[in-house]
Parts: sequence; C-alpha cells; structure tokens
Amino acid sequence: GGNVVIASGSTFAVDLGPSGTSDRLAIVANGASTGAATIGGRVIFSPAAGTTVRANDLYTILTAAGGLSGTFSTSALSAILTPQFVYSANTVQARIVAGSYFPLGLTPVQRSYAALLDRNRGGTIVAPLYDFLDLQTAGTIQATLESWAPRTETLKAAIGTTAMDNMSRFFRSRLAGMDIANGFGGQVATLGNPLQAVSRMSSSQLQPGAPVMGYGEDS
Repeated sequence: GGNVVIASGSTFAVDLGPSGTSDRLAIVANGASTGAATIGGRVIFSPAAGTTVRANDLYTILTAAGGLSGTFSTSALSAILTPQFVYSANTVQARIVAGSYFPLGLTPVQRSYAALLDRNRGGTIVAPLYDFLDLQTAGTIQATLESWAPRTETLKAAIGTTAMDNMSRFFRSRLAGMDIANGFGGQVATLGNPLQAVSRMSSSQLQPGAPVMGYGEDS
C-alpha cells in the first residue's frame, strides 16, 4: 500500500490474457498514504502464451484507491491493433482498437480484399481471419491478401480464350480455302460441342481428363 509515482521515463510491461484478464497494478491506501497514483511513461502490451487479442477487448491495468493523475503512452500491437487508454478517477483501462486494412494494400488485389475485411469485421463466419491477420505485420498482411487472388480462375479464362481463338482461326482458314468461284466444296466436320467446351474452359465446370472437342476436314 501507499502512493505510487510512475516516472515519465519508465516502462510498464503488461501481459494480456483471455477474457479481458491482464496484469494489473492495484494501489491501495496505507496509513497516511491515500493510495494515489501519478502516472507517466510507456506501457508495453504483450499477449500471454496461447492468448488471442481481439478488437474491442478491454483490460484494466491500474487501479488507485486515492485517485490518479497523468497519462500513459504506448505503441501498436500490430499493423492493425492499437491499445487506447480509458481513464477514470481511479482506473486506467486499455481498449484494443482495430485500424483499417485498406491503407496497407499496395496492389489492386490487396486493396480489394482489404476493403472486404474492413466492411465485414464483426461477422462470426469470418472471425478466424481477423484472429490471425489482426496481429500480423504489414508485410505479412500484404503477402496474405495477395495470395488470395483467384489465379486458377484467371488461368482457366486464359485457356478458354486461347481455345476460342484457335477455333476461329481454323474456321477462317478453312473457309478461305474453299473454291467460291466454282461453288462451295468440301466439308468442315465438328466433333462434339466446341462452343460449350470453350465456355467450360473458362469456368469451373471442366473436369480434368474429360474429352473436350475436335474439329478437322472430312476425308
């Protein structure tokens, strides 16, 4: 018990536990001392082993029976989460505040997913995404968002476009070779449904190993 002074050059280390639990400095009266606190310096927050810190978590880190004066400073927990102090007459609390993902996006892909994360915070289905990403560095967040790009779908679309171009080129070449002056001759045989096959190439309907199509001149 007694009065406490935390000087401006001091560092106050606080471990954060589950369900709003944390280290706490409790200052109580003792004899002639009222249990007052004069605070300053910097608070360093660290999640305890196995603890996931989430946006809007609230921790009580100091109580002073005789009142308190002064303020603390701190730094961000990650690229997204930052503690903000809440002061009352006898208590100092720290609320975890989430920043925006969008400013971290360096590419169109990253910015698109960052905007989705900003809009959907609080949804229970996507909560595990925030549990992981909220505590990461900017570099890790950017790499993760970039990895979500639908590159497989882009490849399928490119294959479908190439197939359509090849088919069009074949028909143009075959028609150009026909003897128009003496009447159209010869035949173009189409096996299967090439237009449907090309459509499937640019979607997820095409199954590996499935027959696609064929075309060529009749003998």
